[in-house]
Amino acid sequence: MVRDKTRLQFVPLRLILPGMSAEAKRSTLVWEKITAFSTLGLAVTTAAALFFAGWQIREFRNAAQVQHEDQLVHQWDYEMGDVRKALALKRLDPKQQTLLPLNVNDKQVEMEAILNFYEHMVVMIDRGYVDKGDVWRDFSSDMFPFYADAHAYIDSAEKDSPSVWAGFTDLMEDMRKEEKSENNGAEDHPSAEDILTFYQGEADRVPGVPTRREHTKDKK
Repeated sequence: MVRDKTRLQFVPLRLILPGMSAEAKRSTLVWEKITAFSTLGLAVTTAAALFFAGWQIREFRNAAQVQHEDQLVHQWDYEMGDVRKALALKRLDPKQQTLLPLNVNDKQVEMEAILNFYEHMVVMIDRGYVDKGDVWRDFSSDMFPFYADAHAYIDSAEKDSPSVWAGFTDLMEDMRKEEKSENNGAEDHPSAEDILTFYQGEADRVPGVPTRREHTKDKK
């Protein structure tokens, strides 16, 4: 006996059994409607469950990003505090009134430590652990003047190793776009005076006191 392998299709019972009584047909029609509504209800419930699951995943991811961002902020304010202050004192004259010339041929230990911190931040962003917008909000006010000062040192290092701190350089391009979008580019091209003011603030840092985070409003 050869089994029919054709595709099975649902056929209403009232069509299969035309000799059914009127009462039986009405009963069959009711069950067909119940089946149809049950199927629709199951589809709606499944869609709602998938939507809720997706929403939960996004919420968990956002919460994790906030936690990682807080860890970066804490590391910057506390673990990197001494290095930041040491760099500032190194870049300023003894009276902290002028910015000293940067010798790109000398190894800048403190500057490299900060560059490496930002490179670590790039890895966190690339892997989705932190949000780029949050990085702009919490760090760009420090990043722009530091990058403007360290740019010549980065360029010099790239002559020997083109990929060194390339992630940070790319990140700064993204920060400029974010700054233009969120703050009309008010801080993305700091002047020499802005860099001096930045280092003066870093030199006066009190250990254990978080950095004050605010953005200069667009003056244009």
